[in-house]
Amino acid sequence: MRVTYHILTRRWRRTKGQVIRLGASILTITSCLTAVVAPWVLADALTCRYSNELRGVPRRGMSVGKVLDVRVFWATPWTAKALFVEEHAYHTHDGRFRRYKTGTFYWFRRCPGGPWIYTGQWDCVWSQMGSANGATYPLF
Repeated sequence: MRVTYHILTRRWRRTKGQVIRLGASILTITSCLTAVVAPWVLADALTCRYSNELRGVPRRGMSVGKVLDVRVFWATPWTAKALFVEEHAYHTHDGRFRRYKTGTFYWFRRCPGGPWIYTGQWDCVWSQMGSANGATYPLF
């Protein structure tokens, strides 16, 4: 016989059967929360550290709009991958003025002791303009 805590009845019991033990359930809940929350905490920490530096880096050769938000998803002292939410504007064929937003990953690198440099690599992951099919994807 062993003493276990039964979650459904919230009571300690002496059992031989398969009752979820309190220690195992706490460990499971903690590990699940850690797996879900850890990437968001890491992205927030990297954003706090690098977003102001990366926001001002010139990105030549791109259709760059007004930067609304920057989230740094991955960074080392020499390389970084950041999501830029930008607002763009264009004129339609009938003369109307439209605005739309995009979410684009940009890659940067830095030489030791130097400024950040845009590598020329990018990937548009979200746009209010939609795709060729007309589907618009939500920003992750």
